[in-house]
Amino acid sequence: MKYYMMIENKKFRMEVNKEGYVSNLTMKDDPYQMNWVIEDSYLQKKNYKDADKLFGFFELIADKEKFGSRMSVPVLKETEKGIEVVYEFETLKVKQFYDLGKDKEALFWSIELENKSQKRMNIKEFGIWTSFAYVMFRDKNVLKNIHNSAAVFPRMVILASAPSEPSPVVTTTPAMRPPSAWSKLVTLAFIIVPRSALATEPVRSRRVVVP
Repeated sequence: MKYYMMIENKKFRMEVNKEGYVSNLTMKDDPYQMNWVIEDSYLQKKNYKDADKLFGFFELIADKEKFGSRMSVPVLKETEKGIEVVYEFETLKVKQFYDLGKDKEALFWSIELENKSQKRMNIKEFGIWTSFAYVMFRDKNVLKNIHNSAAVFPRMVILASAPSEPSPVVTTTPAMRPPSAWSKLVTLAFIIVPRSALATEPVRSRRVVVP
């Protein structure tokens, strides 16, 4: 039985585990085939108790109720461009989409929150793990430290808007905070590209609220 789905483009190869987290993200031209995300097998081997923090796992509090990726069995669907991961709850739905078809040298990652209830929903917190490989200085294998550790400097420019409000720009890291209430749909989008492709432009992430 296959426990993951795999997609690729010219630059990246990516695997999403059946539990919903990204289990492998490698650059195809990397001679060391470094996995850019934390591996569950590595955590188990080193006895780290962080299996709830794998790439793509999330927690959120809506109307004082806690929701999380470990509280729902995700449904994975492979499309022409990427992989869709959907978590269904009684009052809301969380959908993540990993797109390697939009750009041959980039990964587009979007997260969509859908309010399934008939009333406005208040969001207190929404956090999602972007667990890149940072084994450096935690493993005595020097070559592994050199060839399998990522230096990641996240920067998120979040655009938020509500039906009757202007669109303020908020910079925040590492937590993503949606507006305090929304009626139907919130979408967050991220782009992951190799450093060589960035030139002088920072990686931007955008959130758009659709009333």
